[in-house]
Formats: sequence, structure tokens, C-alpha cells
Amino acid sequence: MTTTPNCHHRRASSYWTPNSAPLVEQLPSVSNLTSLFFRRREPEDTRLIVPNPAEDCSRYQLPNYIKYSSNEISTTKYNPVTFIPRNLWEQFHRLANIYFVFLLGVDAFPMFNTSSVFVSALPVIFILVLTAIKDALEDMRRRRLDSKEDITLDDSFLRLKIASAPPSKEPSEMRGSMEMNGRSETFTPENSLLRGCRLKNTTFVEGIVIYAGHDTKMMLSSGRAPYKRSHAEIKTNTFVIGCAGMLAILIAITATCRALWVGGYPDPSHLSPPFALLVPAFNQDIGPPPDWLSSIGSSLVLYQIMIPLALYITVELIKLGQVYFMQQDVKMYCEEKDEAFIARSLSMGEELGQLTHLLSDKTGTLTQNKMLLRRCATNNPVKFPDRDVDFEHLLKNMIACNTVFVQKGKRRDVIDDQDTPSFNDVSTIGAPSSYAYSDIDLMEERLSGPPDLYYEGESPDELALVWGARRFGWCLESRSNNIVTYKDHDGRKTMLKVLCTLPFDTERKRMSVCVVGDNEDEVIVYSKGADSSMIGKAGKRPSREEVLKSRVEEYARMGLRTLVMGMRVMRRTEFDEWMNHKNFVELARNRGNEKDEESEKMMREMADRIETPTRVIGVTAVEDKLQANVARSITALREAKIQVWVLTGDQPLTAEGVATACGLFRNIPVHFKTDSEERYAGEDVLVAPDQVTQMCLPESTALDRLEGCGSVLCYRLTPGHKAEIVKAVKRRGGVVAAIGDGANDVPMIQAAHVGIGISGLEGSQASMAADFVLAQFSFVSRLILVHGHWNYARIAHVMLYFFYKNIQNVMITFFIQVFNGWSCGFPVNMIFSVCYPVIFTSLQPIIFGVMDQDRTEKELVADPTLYEAGRDGELYNVKQFLSTIADAVWQGAVCYGTMHVFCTDTFHSAQYFGFCLAIAMFCVNMAHLILETRCLNIVVLVIHVAGFVVTLSFFLLWDLLTGDEYMVAEDALNNLYFYAAVFFATVVSLVPRFIIRVLLNSDAEIGQQIIETVQTVDSSELSYL
Repeated sequence: MTTTPNCHHRRASSYWTPNSAPLVEQLPSVSNLTSLFFRRREPEDTRLIVPNPAEDCSRYQLPNYIKYSSNEISTTKYNPVTFIPRNLWEQFHRLANIYFVFLLGVDAFPMFNTSSVFVSALPVIFILVLTAIKDALEDMRRRRLDSKEDITLDDSFLRLKIASAPPSKEPSEMRGSMEMNGRSETFTPENSLLRGCRLKNTTFVEGIVIYAGHDTKMMLSSGRAPYKRSHAEIKTNTFVIGCAGMLAILIAITATCRALWVGGYPDPSHLSPPFALLVPAFNQDIGPPPDWLSSIGSSLVLYQIMIPLALYITVELIKLGQVYFMQQDVKMYCEEKDEAFIARSLSMGEELGQLTHLLSDKTGTLTQNKMLLRRCATNNPVKFPDRDVDFEHLLKNMIACNTVFVQKGKRRDVIDDQDTPSFNDVSTIGAPSSYAYSDIDLMEERLSGPPDLYYEGESPDELALVWGARRFGWCLESRSNNIVTYKDHDGRKTMLKVLCTLPFDTERKRMSVCVVGDNEDEVIVYSKGADSSMIGKAGKRPSREEVLKSRVEEYARMGLRTLVMGMRVMRRTEFDEWMNHKNFVELARNRGNEKDEESEKMMREMADRIETPTRVIGVTAVEDKLQANVARSITALREAKIQVWVLTGDQPLTAEGVATACGLFRNIPVHFKTDSEERYAGEDVLVAPDQVTQMCLPESTALDRLEGCGSVLCYRLTPGHKAEIVKAVKRRGGVVAAIGDGANDVPMIQAAHVGIGISGLEGSQASMAADFVLAQFSFVSRLILVHGHWNYARIAHVMLYFFYKNIQNVMITFFIQVFNGWSCGFPVNMIFSVCYPVIFTSLQPIIFGVMDQDRTEKELVADPTLYEAGRDGELYNVKQFLSTIADAVWQGAVCYGTMHVFCTDTFHSAQYFGFCLAIAMFCVNMAHLILETRCLNIVVLVIHVAGFVVTLSFFLLWDLLTGDEYMVAEDALNNLYFYAAVFFATVVSLVPRFIIRVLLNSDAEIGQQIIETVQTVDSSELSYL
């Protein structure tokens, strides 16, 4: 690269951006046009990164930039070229949209002659455009978020060549080598940084980018979030099929009767207006009657609104409004973290109101993930005057066997300072522990300042151990890759020379560090790990561990997280021999550029060789405090009959102690037995990891025996176990939610019907993968029991209302055919009829779906059992759908019959009759929705009144614009009998539904119990919800 005059690298300015290529060069070639629609990757055997040219050139002209992915990322679905075709392709995955486009094709044939094709196309175009606008806004939001993730990197011109493995999503797969001036070195995952990492212990990083943008492991492993459909949407598809069946029956009846009627050539002269006007003037010269197929087409177009076209987009707009108000809920705002509730999915709101199971992680989800050392003990210490040898080794283990770094004073970020050295000043390639140029001086400057020490580590457990050792007077002062410096309780400064570090992995469940002992000829291996991986490795004297095992059990019963500490002393020559063997295996593994399972196994075996036999020297117990109000939240969820599972990697005693403290266990838990048929109704159950494995088998019936149990605690689980148990519970039935806070919870969160993330100390992976994000667990009860209940009740009523409204409209049309010779004519204004379900009656249900509350907040908080209606699906099921159909048929019959009687033996025109039908139908629909509304307020009333005014205005304006000499709207509005007929039709239509509502709400005893309970609830108990 070209340096600036003061030898500052170009990233000295945070606002520097490389020049873009000219627009002509940015356009893809003809052979690469598919890249606009699909991201395609050419296969790579080995990635070769060549040096950039020494002369200055634009970034877009660099060979690596041309050949490989840039650092720009994109999670959007569209671009300006692909938006229209791809969005239409996705919209026509909905059968309802295909259905209505098919109807447009049918309506285009003159033989059916039921309406104008343009008029029929209006609602379809409106829905497609509105959905496209919504999708475009969502994609623009994703694009803005992507722009925040783009990172601009400086270009390096070091004279080196790099060969690496192709991009892979596996974090442990990082193999390659780099060559410079004839010197070759390998790189591994240990000296690699992944995209998304945060720098904590250094001001800047000198490195080389191997994978960028969509080639990074984070982007390769993220993928697209799994497509989730709510159970309400699945049921809706079933009900749409039911409507299609009903439509087929009506079409068959109408087509058959029409063919029979026309075949008889009746003389319509005996019919009285307005009905005679709808029947064609048939005579003997008209020719043969229309065939049955023609009648089917005409009937299909006539009854087309049986399938609710506007339902899907209306529900999506309602969910958008629901999400907005959920995010404005101050009772789900955490002041300590300054974080509010976030909804990352717009399609799962009503699913929160139907949950049957909640599966939760423990650490960081139920707990604060802020560790504090509470207990420690040694194993049969050998005491000298004023000295405990094992205790000293225990403290050394706590200080040395970790990844904690030390800072004196808060770190000052000097990335933009003018004295930052240029990357061109660095030409040394060496181990990460070697310092080039003035790193030591820079670090000394950064560490000079307040005498307080600041510790930063990869996990809060390690920080708790280091701070715990400091409380005993052993203070970690500094750490590099090969030196650990500490002061003991006497103030003596000691430097431990680190020879090798064996990091923790899930197979060994241990971490070890090898240091030079007091004697240069000996090496001490300090190890720490779970009791299952440490106890039993003592070799010749396992009996000394019995005391320690009792301590582990004692601390675990207190709900503390235990770690067993061990050590091994070996000769330096033995260690050197082992180290040579390890380096040989590691070199062979790294040069392969690919992950080799055999090499990984050999590396684990090498670690086991030096870690055993281990002499257990002590145990530490760390407390991870519960978050506030966790017990109250879990208690409320259990009262709502939601089965709560806690999935943890802790040992059983620790897990059981936490479960009791957080309210998961109310009684003494029972251990699950796989070799019996015992059922555990009402019990709190403990499940071992091997039993979890059996539960996850597709043919297993073990989960059936847990039906009706109070709660379940699964211990010693791996992240893979968590995801598998979520899938197993889903297969059994019910609606499953999973909640977690860390990257290891992502598979579980994505596997559940509803994923909930806790924004905590474990990074943002869980939050990014979740449907909903909370700042703390206690908010989950309010999210589910209040907002979940409201959302489900609203969506259920809106969906049923749409089916009711459209079926009622179709039944009115059907009754018109019965009394008008099955002519497929319709007296209502055709534009109004086509736009009625999409425009004239669309805003009212949206407001209802966003604002209605069938129960008040206090009622839902005071009585969690009210949630059972949603959990059992009582508000949206086949029974409710069938009752809705019956109500729609009844109301359609009343509306038509009333107006039939009102207009019979009169001189009113067909248009007058159609206007009366339209107003009666609108008033009945409006009154029906008001009757269903439980939260009437000024906004709801204004919307209904405005809808009525708009409907009347349409007909009045239509008469003026078309020059209708009869002015039917004005004529009807001046007729008192018209108002009486509309009022009569509205009242009689709603009598059955009104009676049912009165009967459902007449249980005074239950209502009084709820009121009394609400009055006794303390305000402090409401705050946590």
C-alpha cells in the first residue's frame, strides 16, 4: 500500500472509504447475470492469496479483490433488478393469489360476462402492490443493518504468499501456511480471529485477511433463518380448503339450476320489479341454452370472494401493529442494561399465546452470568508451619489455568491517534507472543495510570476464580503467552513460565497449563475441569478423593457451580519428549489445510497423556445468582399450565439446587426411568443425558409419560442435546418455545416454534437467531401471558371475521340467484362489490387486531389460568369455524330476506335494491365487529363511523359521476322505511351471536372471583410482568 507522509496507515481515519469502481466496471458480464439472482460459489481446492502490486492502484483493481469476496455483506433478499420478479414469485407461493389471478383469466372470457376485467383486477393489484411495499421496507431495513456490519480494512503490500483451505463454516477449521523471504509458517484456529469478534486486550490488530464478506465463517454458518409458520396460519389453510369445498357446492348448485332454468325458457314477464330486470328476455330465437361449463365459469366468478383475498395482507399489517406496541411496552424495558424488547419476527406474535412447552437454558438465561467464588476446599492438605501446600497449588491453578488478561487502568483506544504506527513499519512474522518495534513501550504507556487492575477473560467463571484468588491475597498482575506474573499474600512477586496451554474442549471437559516448577528440571501440569473428567484420574491413590467428592456434592446442593482442580509433576525430559511428539502431530495437522478427524483425535490423546494421572488438589464453587423475579415468572408460567423445561450442562445436584431456587421444582423431584411405564402427572422430573438421548429417538414413547408433569430438568447436556430435545418435544405435538442467551443456544432457538433470546454477556448470536429478544428472563411471563394472549385472541377473531364477512357476502349473492332465475346477475354496484372486502371493510379489522383486549392486563396477571384458552386453541378451531359459517349463512339470509320484503311490490329499480342490500350488509358487518370488540375507545368508534361515511359517500359520488337519473342513494336516504329495514336486518342478524355472548359471560361467580383476585394483587407483583 501507499503510506501517508507521516507514515500513518489509511485507517487512521475511521471515515476513510476506498474508491469504488466506475459504474461500467461494476456491471456484471452476460455470463455472470445469474449472480444477480443467485449467489454461486466456484469450487476451490486451495485458496492462494498473492501479494498486491507495489505501485499504488485503486482497491477494486487488486487481484485478490477481483478474485475473492469483498468485505461487504448482504442479508437482503432483493436488489433493484430482482425485486419485481422475485417478489412476485414469492407472493404467488400463496395459493390465494394464484386463485384470484386464475379468476381474472376466467373473467376475461366474454361468455361469462359477469363483470369488467379491470374492476375484478383492482383488489388483486391492490393486495400485490401493498405486499410488495411491505417487503421492500423490510428489505431496506435489513440493508441498513448490513451497512453497520461492513468493515473497511487497510490494504497490505507485504511480500508474502498465503495458501489456505477453502472457506468453511466450521470454527475449528482454519488451516494454512504463509511464506515470506523463504521462511514458512503455519496458522491455526489458535491465532485466527473470526468476523464478529470484539477486541478486549489490545488497541489494534496486525493481521492478514484470508476470508472476507460472505466467505467468513459467521456468514457461512448463519444461513437463512428457518421459515416458521404459526399454528393459526396452518389452521387457516385448512379453513381455506373448507371454503373451497363450500364454494364448489354453491357453484354446482348454481350451474345446475341455471342450466335447468334457461332450458325451460320461462317467460319473465310475470315477475315483478326489480327481479325481472335481472333475468334476460329469453325468446325462441335465442338459440340453445348455455352449456353447463359456461355456467360453472360464471358461478365461479360470481362467488369468487368466498376465498378471503385480503386476509393475509391484513393479518401481516395487524402483526406489524402488534409488534410496534409490544416494543413500546415500558414494562419490558431493562433500565440497568438500557435495552427494550425487540421483535425480530413479525409472524410469530400469536404463537406466543398458544405455547404448551417452554424450554430454557440456565446459565445467563435464568442466572445473571456474573460469577462469584463462594467456596473452595483442598483435598487432605499436607500442612507445614503457617503453610498449606495444596492450598497454594490451588491458588496457582486459579491464577494460571485460564485465559484472563490484565490491564492497569481502563484501556485507551488509540486507533485514530496520529502517533499510531504504520503497518508498513512491521516486517516481522512470528509467534503472537513476540513484540515488534514499540509494542512494549505502547503497552507500558497504556497500562500506566490508575493502580487498579482490570481483568478480562473469555468466561465469567475464569474471572471469578482470579478475583477469588485475589481475595486470598494472590494477585494476578500480568500475563503474556509465556509468562504469568503474580504476587502472593506475602507480597512476593513470582513469574511462572508457561510452556504449553491445552485449551478446554467438550470431549475432554478439561483445561490444562504446563509451567516450569520450582526446580528447572520439573514441569507442573495444572488442570481444571468437571468432576466427571477429573475425579478418577488420580492413578495410585484414588481414596484421597473421597473427601473431595463429598465437598463437591455439598457445594452442588447449594446450587453452586463446581470445578475440580488437579496437578501433576513430571520431569522436564519427559515433558520435552511429549512436546516434540505434540508439535509433530500439530504440524502434520496444520499442513493438511483441512480438518482431519484422525489428527484431532491424536491431539486429544496427546492431551490425555500429559493430564493423567492427575492428583486432585481441591475444588472451587462459584455462585451464579438468579436474575430478579425469575421464580415469580416461572411460577406464573406453571400456573398457566405451560410445561417448563430447564436444560443445563451442570451436574445434577447443582442443577437441582438452582431449579429449587428458581421455582421450577415445587416438590421433591423424581428421577425419570426409561425401563418402566410409569407416568409422571403433576411431578417434577429429573432426566439424565442418556435418557435424553433415548427420548430423542423417533420411535421413543418416553415423552408421552411426561405429559401432565409439572416441570422437567435435564442435566449434563451438550448444545446438540438441547436442539434434539426441542425437536423431539415438537414431534410429540404442542407449541414449543425455546429461550437462551449464548451461541450454544442458537440450534435450540432455531429448532423451536418460537425462539426467544436473552441479550446478555454471551454475545449477540442468540439474539440474532431469535424471533424475540428480551433483556432479562422475568419479562418472558409478561411477553407470553399478556401480549401472547392478546395477540392470539386478536388474530383468531380477525381471521374468523374475514371468513364470516366473505361467506355472508357470498350467501347474499346465492339467495339473489334463487329468486332471480339463477341468472348470475348481481344488483349491487360491481366496483363496490369487488372492493368491499379489500378496501371498504379492511381498516376496521386492522384496528381491532391491533388494539382490542379481551381481558385487561390486571386480569391476565392476576389469573394466569386465563392463558389456557389460547394454549388449548379454544378461540380458533374447527368448532369456531363451523359456528362462524352458520352465523354467516343466517345473517346473509336475514339481510337478503329483509330487503326482499322491503322492495317487493314496489317500483324501485334493481340499483335501488342493490344499494339497500349493500348498506344492510355493511351495517351488519360493522355491528358484528363492534359486538366482538372488548375494548371500545374513541379510536375504534371513529374508524367505524368513518367507514360508514366513506361507504355512503361512494354511492352518492357514484350517482353524481355517472349521472344516474334515479339517484338511488339519495332516494333511499330520504326514505324512513329504508332506515327501518336496515335497523331490523342488523338487529335480527345479530340476535344469535348476542345471545351466545350473554350466555358465555353470565357466569357471575367466575367473574366475581377474577375481580376479587385482581383487587388483592399487590402492585409490586404486577411490576415483574
